[in-house]
Amino acid sequence: DLELALGVPSIPPTPPPAVGQLPTATTSPSPTPTETIQGPTVHPPTRTPTPAPDTTGPSIKSVSDSPDPIKVTQPKGCTPTTSTVSASISDPSGVTSAVVLFFHTTIGQVAMTHGSGNTWSATLGPYSATGDGTVDYQIRATDGQGNVSESGFGQVTVLACIP
Repeated sequence: DLELALGVPSIPPTPPPAVGQLPTATTSPSPTPTETIQGPTVHPPTRTPTPAPDTTGPSIKSVSDSPDPIKVTQPKGCTPTTSTVSASISDPSGVTSAVVLFFHTTIGQVAMTHGSGNTWSATLGPYSATGDGTVDYQIRATDGQGNVSESGFGQVTVLACIP
């Protein structure tokens, strides 16, 4: 037996149609078409680089004072008695405050005001103590993250008033 020899079951032959009879079609199931559903195109998210944290204080540039020298206020009649200190102060997170620290016969600080652009300024004086000395000053600025920076030292000469 061929089936036993090959180990494959044999398929019995289809008998031929009888005379005068049309052959019948044997149908095999046809595959069902697969529907493709088109959804929205999904793109991977665009990576936005994380900015580096602001860890440095403001940039303080173009520090100047004018006029220089100034005079003490006693006796009356001598001018000028004040000097304006100004600087260009900037920072990526914004500048929240700036002061001028000064050292003369007293130590103190004067708040700077923000003008146009990056310009900040403050007025030193008037001084009533003995003249012929100097007022040393330094600008200290703070940014929006609380970082602080300081300028180098500047100096305004204070002269005695001799009317």
